[in-house]
Amino acid sequence: MSVCTPRLPYMEPGQIMHLRDRLRELEGSIVIEDIWYPTLQREGDASIMEKLAQLPGVSKRELEHANQCRKYIRVITIAEMTSLCGRYIPPNRLNGRWRARSSLKWARQPPPTGPMWDKFRQLIKRAFCFKKRHTRIDQQVPIDNPLGKWYNNARRHISYDAYRTKRILFVQQQGYSPICYDRYVTNEERNYLVKEGISLKLPPDAHPVTTTVSRNGNLIRSRTDNDEKEVSGSNLDILLNAEVLITFSDGSYDPITAKAAFNWRIVTDSELGLTECRAPVNTNPKYLDSYRAEYAGIQSLVNYLKTRGLRQKEITVYCDSKSCVDELNKDYDPSITDLEKPERFKALNFAWVKGHQDDNGATAITSTIEHCMRYNAAKECMGNCIKPKKRA
Repeated sequence: MSVCTPRLPYMEPGQIMHLRDRLRELEGSIVIEDIWYPTLQREGDASIMEKLAQLPGVSKRELEHANQCRKYIRVITIAEMTSLCGRYIPPNRLNGRWRARSSLKWARQPPPTGPMWDKFRQLIKRAFCFKKRHTRIDQQVPIDNPLGKWYNNARRHISYDAYRTKRILFVQQQGYSPICYDRYVTNEERNYLVKEGISLKLPPDAHPVTTTVSRNGNLIRSRTDNDEKEVSGSNLDILLNAEVLITFSDGSYDPITAKAAFNWRIVTDSELGLTECRAPVNTNPKYLDSYRAEYAGIQSLVNYLKTRGLRQKEITVYCDSKSCVDELNKDYDPSITDLEKPERFKALNFAWVKGHQDDNGATAITSTIEHCMRYNAAKECMGNCIKPKKRA
């Protein structure tokens, strides 16, 4: 009510809209102290209905139906509707099968009809996903401009399972009231997180993340909200225009320091679009070994291919761990579910390559087999990843 100039064509007629129209005619306003108002959540965020109202050729009735769908899933900005990585919109956000866990009191309303969801999906794609708008209903939709870092001190009305600061991870306890969080602190000597205590409030710089906790309570992995920080030399446009992709993944484990890391690279069959990623393997050292390092690299690689819309390419994943490749090539393997089922890809093949030399004590992929030597991405695949130290 403090600013009544912008018109809101998506709002249904009522007492509030009548009062707002009268204030605009009188050039007046109503100021309420300490009133709650929504804020943008992260870089690149925007109000959903403001963007839809700016689309050309949209009728008032279509905007009202879209607003009813938005209120039903309880979101305000596009950051609350996208995945935590900020790169795509999951399909359940566009059909009413998902509703945010919001702390606000939303108006009671019946579920929107099928045609209303169809129009809502169409308008969202026009406003935020125009480049990849021709997708199936059951597929995630990549947004045109991926969202960036989360803002500190932003008002968040949606409850997430986990939050993270630079050193501390907060995992929400399920089934408890009031809400409390298990607090995990980064162990500097060993690259994993240790449970330290319980917190009732979140610090202002905490932002949502995706995390996985094992059954016995030990933290297995915590992924940041934006994996692109770990990726260098990203040439996504080149990779999207290619039909064949060649990828390499390698992991390394040091049993003395109980640390591990992985590195993967992607190129086209024309040796273009070099994209690589290197990162440590964050897990409890009790469960860490060379196999987990190799598998973590392949998992990160497949997740990158999946989230960047590269499923329809002919992809070959080379790895120097024969046991890992054999497991992934089995007809049925429960661990493949962690890779989001490779059969969802058009052609995803796992192949073994001999990456370690039998002599001279080589410990990295500095010289690969003959049919991989022509790809620059295969050379020195480990890069700056941690290499095992030799015992004196």
